[in-house]
Amino acid sequence: MEYSALYGPALAFLRRNIGKDVLVVAMERQAADHIVRELVGSHAGIHRYSLRQLIAALAAPVLTVREQRPITSLAAAALAAQVIAKTDASYYRPVANTPGFPAALVETLTGLRLEKEVPPSPDLLALAQAYSTALGENNFADAADQCEAAIALTVSRDAHPLLGLPTLLIDIRSENACEERFLELLAARAEGIETIFAETRPTERIPQPACCLARQTDRAHRAGSGKTKNCDPVRKTPLGRIHLASESPHTAK
Repeated sequence: MEYSALYGPALAFLRRNIGKDVLVVAMERQAADHIVRELVGSHAGIHRYSLRQLIAALAAPVLTVREQRPITSLAAAALAAQVIAKTDASYYRPVANTPGFPAALVETLTGLRLEKEVPPSPDLLALAQAYSTALGENNFADAADQCEAAIALTVSRDAHPLLGLPTLLIDIRSENACEERFLELLAARAEGIETIFAETRPTERIPQPACCLARQTDRAHRAGSGKTKNCDPVRKTPLGRIHLASESPHTAK
């Protein structure tokens, strides 16, 4: 179905549950808002969230108990810059001081943490361990910590206003293993769950490792060696599964 055709099934779900508290989750909050606005009558009790907003909301009470606070993108990049300066990671030395490298490192490490994967190279492993330690020392929670906290609340059977409700998932795509597990547990807690998809949805979960770190580092090594030959994506990139790392600098987007 086209995305506009999601309105019919979504509104039917809402009408069946009039008078109840319900949870509506979309990849973007605006998508849920647009659909709910088409419903004639009161919108009281319709809780609308993006997937990541829902994870953050459910993680909040757990993070409070743990005395952690969500880290912002700016703070994460600053923390990563400190980690880079203190960690001996010779493979990344050519790009360690380039603009954007700390943010690229954060994206890569967060992707690995969300997938529960071990960094495939010694240098990246050293950076990952140092970054994880720095998060803990500063009581920061990144996206992986928040997802794990949301999972912890969901499996605890503790009461929460957003759990145990009739739940509508609108074109939801889990982008990593942690989100996939969270959605499974959310469905298990729901009073009833309905999932609707647009025709353009992917056929399988899309992994989200950060390609930018692999490309940025690969370019620097090629420039230093004077070689233009494409590198082996398994041996030469921080994340072996990143196929974009085998592109030339001119074709990588």
